[in-house]
Amino acid sequence: MSAHGLAAPAMSSVRASTIPPEPLSAGPPRHSGEKSCEPDTRLSKIASQVPGMMFQFQQRPDGTRCFPFASDGIRDIFRLEPAAVVDDSQIIWSRIHPDDAERVAASIDASGRTLERWQCEYRASFPEGDVRWHWGTALPERQADGAILWHGFITDVTDRKRAEQEHEESRTLLQTVFSSVDLGVFVVDVTTGGEFRFVEINPAYERLIGVPVAEVRGRCPRQLVPLIPAEMAECLRASFRRGTEAFGPIEYEEPFFVRRRLLWLLTRLAPVRDAAGNVVRLVGRSLDITERKSVELRFQSLTERLQLATEAAQLGIWDHDLTQNRIVWDKRMHALHGLSTLTFDGTFRSWREQVHPDDRDRVERELREATVNRAPFMTSFRICWPDGTVRELRSCAHVQRDPAGRAIRMVGVNWDVTAEHRSRAEIMQARDEAERLNRQLAEALERANELARDAAAATVAKSEFLANMSHEIRTPMNAVIGMSGLLLGTGLTPEQREFAETIRSSGDCLLRLINDILDASRAETGQLALREHPFNTVVAIESALSTVRDVARDAGIEVALEMAHDLPWLHADATRVQQVLTNLLSNAVKFTERGGRVVLAVTLPDDGTLLFTVSDTGIGMTAEQIEIALAPFAQVDARLGRRYEGAGLGLPLTHRILDLHQASLAIDSTPGVGTRVEVSFPAARVRPRLASAGDD
Repeated sequence: MSAHGLAAPAMSSVRASTIPPEPLSAGPPRHSGEKSCEPDTRLSKIASQVPGMMFQFQQRPDGTRCFPFASDGIRDIFRLEPAAVVDDSQIIWSRIHPDDAERVAASIDASGRTLERWQCEYRASFPEGDVRWHWGTALPERQADGAILWHGFITDVTDRKRAEQEHEESRTLLQTVFSSVDLGVFVVDVTTGGEFRFVEINPAYERLIGVPVAEVRGRCPRQLVPLIPAEMAECLRASFRRGTEAFGPIEYEEPFFVRRRLLWLLTRLAPVRDAAGNVVRLVGRSLDITERKSVELRFQSLTERLQLATEAAQLGIWDHDLTQNRIVWDKRMHALHGLSTLTFDGTFRSWREQVHPDDRDRVERELREATVNRAPFMTSFRICWPDGTVRELRSCAHVQRDPAGRAIRMVGVNWDVTAEHRSRAEIMQARDEAERLNRQLAEALERANELARDAAAATVAKSEFLANMSHEIRTPMNAVIGMSGLLLGTGLTPEQREFAETIRSSGDCLLRLINDILDASRAETGQLALREHPFNTVVAIESALSTVRDVARDAGIEVALEMAHDLPWLHADATRVQQVLTNLLSNAVKFTERGGRVVLAVTLPDDGTLLFTVSDTGIGMTAEQIEIALAPFAQVDARLGRRYEGAGLGLPLTHRILDLHQASLAIDSTPGVGTRVEVSFPAARVRPRLASAGDD
């Protein structure tokens, strides 16, 4: 039945029910209407105490409708007088919201057909423009004449609906925030058995752990195995248990293993309690700190490695707070200053008092330059230990500044360089001694050259003099070389090692020169003897090449070997043959410019001899210069400031050694083109290659 057919205006004068007149009785007379008014009065009093409207709603057999009874609450519910609806309910429908009218009418029709309780929630709109929410319920009963009478109640539920709407809006907002926030959020129920069950996780938490919501929601931590390791599940349960036992929120870092992937999460758990104070739920949020944790772990590793490095290097670390003028030392700094951790009070004054008086002003000046003028702080100074020991320290530091550029802090390291300075002094002394010996030797050689030019008749006397002088020089020279070797075996700085290497290489050079002088002296006096035996020529060749390769490489000169296969052996003095090859190769490298080439060729001519050829692309010589070079103690360029160093003994000594072996020496040289030197050993000295090759 439509809303328009519920209460036709034409039927408004029809009353839905009448109160029959009371039968006359023999009792005492009463006032008219006294009995009939009592129930209505009582009902009105009861209805006035109930918020809302109590009513009787009647649907007549002809389909018209009315309210035979409406309590005074109709004034609040529909803003109508009760009399306005006694005969016709049509005005009520003008108060029902147009969007709800059809639904309300349908609910009344259904209740009338089935005689089941009517119950409906709808909106009422009023001429003033406001809208209220109503909720009504009524129980229908069919009358004898076919009419249906509802007994019911309607109340205003606007406040409740608004609260529900606000609650729904809050829930929607919370759900939106829950779903859109970047933080991983989860909710865990605490069951009566002490177990924990995930109620909900947001998309961020799903992305964080890489496990779909469907696989987490409604599950306990143990039920997530094997998605997470069993140990991880127990860790989760332990964390949740701590959350229920805490008085407030707790925060902790936890490793989270999911599908063989390690995450580090920063989790905060907040308990939710019921009215009795029992924790019934945990709300957590997790933040991915994997990257930060990786940085922390790397920093921790670097810190540990730095600590090992500083301990290994014996470095002391200090931190000077310039604003409070306080100094903090590590344990190594206390040891460097000969103090215990209890005897240093951390003041600048206490440290200053330990600095040697002669260094104190300079160090303070360098500190001011670093803090005020931004000069680098790298210095060394002496300190005085409480027992009187004087140590020398090296120090470097970095100055930290505030945004205004003011120095607020210095952080630096110190290390003990006492032994280093002592070693450096000893090395400098040894170097000075070597230079003195060099000067003495140079003077001796100069005097020897003068003797050779001025007194050719005194050759024997000169040779004896040189032999004696060489013996005298060799004794301290051996000591210099030995001491430099011992120094190289100790822990030296790169600078100290360079000094010691210079001493040793200079000493070795001098020793070779002395040996050459002794050999030249023996050759002059006929005392140069040979120790002859068959030996492997390849070994001698490789040994000679090895002595010049490094020098040639440093000078940018290529050294090549061209050697026939299956070289025979030589019957000769192996040491002297190697000396000959070394002298020739050294001269070739010495007189060849950078980018040049030196070649050692070893061939077997048809006459059975063994031929060694050393060729270079060096400066070359004229025929007159070749004669000078073959003369003992002579120099092609005899000036003191000559470019190429040497005593002039190499070629003469080589020539003499070859003469003793009955070998020949031939030199072919062109200035600006290069030099070619051929050494030929006679066939009588060539031996077949032995089956078991040795190094003899």
